[in-house]
Amino acid sequence: INLINEELIAIMKKSFDYIICGAGASGLLLANAMIEDKFFTDKKILLIEKDKKSINDRTWGLWDNKTNVLDSILYKSWDNAEFIGKSFKKHFLLEPYKYKMIKAIDFYSHFLKKVKNAPNFEFVNASISEIISNSTDNYVTTSVGNFKAELIFSSLPKNDKMNFKKSLLTLICTFLLLLFVGCSTDSDQNSLSVSTTSKSPSPNPTTSLVVQTTSTTSVATTSTTEDQILEKAEEELNQEEPEE
Repeated sequence: INLINEELIAIMKKSFDYIICGAGASGLLLANAMIEDKFFTDKKILLIEKDKKSINDRTWGLWDNKTNVLDSILYKSWDNAEFIGKSFKKHFLLEPYKYKMIKAIDFYSHFLKKVKNAPNFEFVNASISEIISNSTDNYVTTSVGNFKAELIFSSLPKNDKMNFKKSLLTLICTFLLLLFVGCSTDSDQNSLSVSTTSKSPSPNPTTSLVVQTTSTTSVATTSTTEDQILEKAEEELNQEEPEE
């Protein structure tokens, strides 16, 4: 949301009841809870975020057995699964749970739109350099100025300085990808295939998660890959001196 100078100056002159620092999962869910709660209807609330939140920078997966505020933006969900082996086949329900998948871009656009439309909310796109909260002062210092509030909520890391190289972050992401998305197998044949019975982005009660094997597989490659990634990460950490 681009603010012209006059609008930004007007916001800076306000004294807010609450400031939310960060528009990630925690910050936006808190903002949504405040929008839905009548207690905050007459409260002035400011949300500060340095990023535009215009790209799909992550995907969330969760097990859930209840309906919640995220159900309207699900990219996909599974309520049953099927395992197919060389001499064994098993279909089973996941109930009472479902496995749900949410794309970050859908999450951001949905909740930021609600913030923008809420009459008691303001949104400022700026980086945060300092948060002061004590018995006498409560304000946030940003790249565009200072903002005051009675109470400040922060979902930012305690140390926002990243000392890791980009390559190391890529390795860590790859490691997490191996853990949560898939694994490597060691076989002379195409031994593992994963598919779904439906690619519809909306929840489908007949959707199954299918895992099919055609020969004996070995997961030794997976462990080796993880060890290699961690070893490489440790090497880079040992070579790099953290910046002050």
